[in-house]
Amino acid sequence: MVIEVVLGVLLGVVQHGLADPLPRPCGRDFIKEHNDAVDRTPMEDRAAPIILQAEAALKLPEDFDERSALLKPPPAPSDGEHAKKWAAMRSMLAENGEALRLARQAAKCKSTGAYRTPDDVTVRPDEDRYFISVDCLLPHLGAYRTLCRLLTCEAADRIDRGDAEGAVESITTALALARTLADEPVMISQMVVMALHAWIIEQGVLRLINEPTLAISNEQYSRLEAALKSAVSTNRAASIDDREFIQDIIGRMYCRNGEWTTTPTAEGKRLFAAVFIVSQDPHSHQHKYEQLRTGKEIEGLEVALAVLSRLADRDAMLAKLEEHHAAARALFANPLATADDSALSAFEEDISSRSRRFTPIATMLPAAKKLYVSSESFYQLLAAARLAVAISHHRQVHGKWPSSLDDLKRPDLIEDCVDRYTGQSLLYHLGESGPVIYSTGPDRDDDEGRSGELEPTHWQPVGKWIGVPPSDAPDGDWLLWSASIP
Repeated sequence: MVIEVVLGVLLGVVQHGLADPLPRPCGRDFIKEHNDAVDRTPMEDRAAPIILQAEAALKLPEDFDERSALLKPPPAPSDGEHAKKWAAMRSMLAENGEALRLARQAAKCKSTGAYRTPDDVTVRPDEDRYFISVDCLLPHLGAYRTLCRLLTCEAADRIDRGDAEGAVESITTALALARTLADEPVMISQMVVMALHAWIIEQGVLRLINEPTLAISNEQYSRLEAALKSAVSTNRAASIDDREFIQDIIGRMYCRNGEWTTTPTAEGKRLFAAVFIVSQDPHSHQHKYEQLRTGKEIEGLEVALAVLSRLADRDAMLAKLEEHHAAARALFANPLATADDSALSAFEEDISSRSRRFTPIATMLPAAKKLYVSSESFYQLLAAARLAVAISHHRQVHGKWPSSLDDLKRPDLIEDCVDRYTGQSLLYHLGESGPVIYSTGPDRDDDEGRSGELEPTHWQPVGKWIGVPPSDAPDGDWLLWSASIP
């Protein structure tokens, strides 16, 4: 989140005229390239203006997160407290009919159609052009989160009412809505896309196929499979496009009157010094941002300027940024089976010990390792969900669970659903308690679906066990899906 805070403050300083605007970067104008691509998108294919209208139509209770956190099935008659919560959730859905209608309209679009600009930002629902800059990305993404959660709540309600068609429609709409974010060239947008898809899969798709009393048709199963497959092909989980934002800011620091300078300009250092101070304490950034907006000096500015006096020259700064990009790309190029984060870890250690020469990069460095872990976890969940839908479909058609994945007669699907730790297909086991889909986990050893030793019920080993030799990893498998339906 530091990079979003940093960029938001920097753009806010320029927007509100608190200092002379820095020159445009001398290199590639990625903002213009992105905006030109938006201009080529037909208006009816842009989701952002519709999302703004939907956000304005939302009527949310203070306990929205609690009402939308459907971690339990519908209540039993004796469970009075849970019954009240379920009733409150249904009331919330009824009050947000217009927002849900607009969410469905936005889900038919191909992208957000959101422009990027460092200029002043005015956003109104009645405008046909929706401009965003980094400092207003979070409300923009928050609307997506709320609408996707509402659609997933609606799916759960329809499952409870025995409406398979309605549940499939709500789920596929939520997945399509999240997918419109996938082309936004910002790392946090990519992480939100993954988080939304994961929520919809866990609370919608898997809830639907694990409901024993619901009859799902062949056509409805096909729509679920198509929606999940689209999540694979559309989601850009390995995107690290924030690199271009850092290049842009470095360009502003080492640029005067449209020409490169070897050392940072005085104005460039002054603006980044303010950003640097705020980044040291992101929790107080709203207060300090207000100081910037009103033209007040921030405490510690002179100290920060002294730190920045030791910055590397422009060529060394850009070379170091490219070194990080190469290390991050090398990590993203491999699944957990062959991942090695040593180069990225070595870079991060080096950048923090270089006597402040590369402070701008160290301050704004994208959380590449966190993004890698999130993407690997997401893609493992997505692969398991695709297999689970096919296995559930097989049971409905044949009246029993497949004895092995070969019974599905879907070699292409099985090959696509890869265990991120082994590079081979995910594993399936049919035991006395029902079917299980699982990964071997970091020990690369098949334990027939027995969970890991550390957290027997919810063990997710991705983050801790990158590049660890199998002999050093804990025993047990990574359970991804199970069903207790006979």
